[in-house]
Amino acid sequence: MIRMKFAAIILALAVFLAPAPASAQCEVPGVTQIAAAGFAASTVALLNANYLATPPTGGGILPTAWTLTTQVTQALLNAALKAFETRLYNRLRDFWDDYLEALQNMTGQLNSSLNDGTRNMNSLFDTSNMTLNQRSLQQIEVQAKKQFQPTNEGCRFDTAARYMATTTRTAKAISTGLGKENTGVALNGTGSDAQKGPGQLAAVRWNRYRTLFCDDRMNGGNSGCAAGNPLVNAHVTPSKTLFGRETIPMNTDPNYKLAVNELVFNLIGYEAPAPIPQDALAAPSLKDRRQEQRAYATQMDAVGALIYDVVGERTPGEAAPEVQALRQSQGITDANARPSDREIRQSTLEQLWNPSYYVDLQDSSSTTNRKEVFLQAYNLMLIYKMVEKTEKIANVFVAETSNWLDENQGDLTTDQQSNVPIR
Repeated sequence: MIRMKFAAIILALAVFLAPAPASAQCEVPGVTQIAAAGFAASTVALLNANYLATPPTGGGILPTAWTLTTQVTQALLNAALKAFETRLYNRLRDFWDDYLEALQNMTGQLNSSLNDGTRNMNSLFDTSNMTLNQRSLQQIEVQAKKQFQPTNEGCRFDTAARYMATTTRTAKAISTGLGKENTGVALNGTGSDAQKGPGQLAAVRWNRYRTLFCDDRMNGGNSGCAAGNPLVNAHVTPSKTLFGRETIPMNTDPNYKLAVNELVFNLIGYEAPAPIPQDALAAPSLKDRRQEQRAYATQMDAVGALIYDVVGERTPGEAAPEVQALRQSQGITDANARPSDREIRQSTLEQLWNPSYYVDLQDSSSTTNRKEVFLQAYNLMLIYKMVEKTEKIANVFVAETSNWLDENQGDLTTDQQSNVPIR
């Protein structure tokens, strides 16, 4: 309402004060100015009374409008400021919440980084310790490898040693068996080739000669046999039959056993005695004769033991493919699949022919020491073999000395005693 009144007054003033078109008028000079001044004064008084004067003397439209407008504007400004303050505080709270979370995350990250740095340092120290331990362990392993690493030669020695025990037992068994068999011949043993005396032995030996060993070219072509015997002259050639190979191939050809028997007869000159009837043994002279036969068999066994050992050491043993392969790798073409005691020892000796044996000596001092131990063990074994053979040779010397004493005392009274092998 106040605004409508104020607008009406302003409109009236505008109409009143608006310039009118100029026209000629007749008026009293000064009256118009006085009237206008009065109207203006009344108008101003009216305006002051209605719009400017404050109650209770006036209407106070303008002050009231101004006050109202100011209050509204102030209220609006206060509300806007309050909203701004609220929004600002809320944003600050949100900012602080976000900033607090960021600070917490940053603090957590810094703490994690610190822990991670500590962990990295600990890992570094652990790695350093592990590296030191690994290095120490590797140094120990390298040293142990140098000191205890198996060598090819050591493996070969060990491989051959597996079969040495069995072939040694085989050699002793063959030597003992040959001695027992030939003692049976010397004493007309039951089932021996001389059970019935020298005639039977001669017939058996002749049949072997004719069917196995005879050379039809000998004796001017009148050797009493046909051509094509399997072991020509094997009974008279110890250089070939006994020493031509490291192992006598009895495992592939049983006739070599008979060839060995014939060699024994031909080397030591066995003489089979004539059997003495049971009723004749009552005579003192024949009892002495029998004792002389036993003395003869004893001396023949002592002499035969020298060659029995040679045969026993060259008798095939158990299958040993490793030893055969080892010899073949050294270029040996006649290596036996069942090597004898002699062949196994020879395979050990042949390793010394291989240049790699000496090249490997440069590996380490422990390798050289181990090879030295192997060779010392091998030397000890050979020394025992030499001692064993020396003992057997000593027995032969005992028999020789005894026969020499008997001969000087004139005690050779019988044909059997005169056939002793040693003078």
